[in-house]
Amino acid sequence: MGKILLHHARLLSQGHELAETSLVVENGRLLSLGHTEGEEAYDQVIDLEGDYLSPGLIDIQINGGYERYFSLTPDEETIAEITEACLEFATPFFYITLISSPQEVILQAIEAVRRAMQRNPHLLGMHLEGPFLNPRRRGAHNAAVISPPILERLEEILERGRGVIQMITLAPEVCSPEALALIQQSGIRISIGHSDATYEEATQHFDRGIHLVTHLYNAMSAFTHRAPGLIGAALEHPEVYTPIILDGRHCHEAAARLAYRLKGERMILLTDAAVLGRRLKEMAWEGLHAILTPEGYYVNPEGNLAGSAISMPEAVQHAMQFLGVDLAEAVEMATGRVAKALGLEAELGSLSPGTRAAFTRWSQDGQRAETLSLL
Repeated sequence: MGKILLHHARLLSQGHELAETSLVVENGRLLSLGHTEGEEAYDQVIDLEGDYLSPGLIDIQINGGYERYFSLTPDEETIAEITEACLEFATPFFYITLISSPQEVILQAIEAVRRAMQRNPHLLGMHLEGPFLNPRRRGAHNAAVISPPILERLEEILERGRGVIQMITLAPEVCSPEALALIQQSGIRISIGHSDATYEEATQHFDRGIHLVTHLYNAMSAFTHRAPGLIGAALEHPEVYTPIILDGRHCHEAAARLAYRLKGERMILLTDAAVLGRRLKEMAWEGLHAILTPEGYYVNPEGNLAGSAISMPEAVQHAMQFLGVDLAEAVEMATGRVAKALGLEAELGSLSPGTRAAFTRWSQDGQRAETLSLL
């Protein structure tokens, strides 16, 4: 693409609006903020016309595209549709999520993601959510495939998933110390979720280096004044990031505000969207049955939540509405803070020289968003 100038923009990064109103991109990377050369020095000039420009939104838990669901059809066609949907909904970076599945499906998904990653710069890797979960907190996951990790099978997943699986959601209380050590030694981030861990158990794991939970409040041991549970441990521990689904159903607005006050810069946004765009009214196959409610979220026949239907821009809008933050901070909860939680802050999440040149463009009222990818 050559050297590209983007100007007449309001730049959002690291929780505030920058003084600069332009940036320069070269070879898919942000080269500099501001510019000193005339427009004739650039191969392309993009006029943002006073709109906001932020780092590209990052979703670490997306399950499907418009109508295809990765855990049902874990192939490259599904990945392509999910990529298209994420780009339409202003989210140029994502972890594709595979929920609790048989061993052969996990391995099939790994290979599909590996092939896609070779030519898809928007796909950051795979989030394996299960099957090492606590059946008591399984939510909509298929009880038939949930089990503690068998070391031989876990070793196969970790070996085949090297460079592909970036994050595993598990319940540590159902895992042996050997299994947890294997995962941590592999470099894959562990996120505690679908777990009935006590406050004490969770705190021990947080102290040992696990610093992420999966969709705060949902599918985890509750907070009470005598047994603070996983929720209490996550809210209290200073190193733990707490992703949250702000769709108005997965947690009450007051619970979201409480988490924000306690976690501050370690509260981040995700969607856990079953699919995007709310086109698919029902999903039904062995192990999962989800129905779109009139209110716009998915439940199974037992009434358990089965994934949200929001997009990342909607999550940002709800952060402003529920938490009372401005657009700059809400965007930071979906970009810079996510990148830090993943250890990817050198590549993503800020308008800093060297970061990848895929952005989210926001209208001047902050209500509309679109992807601007120069990768």
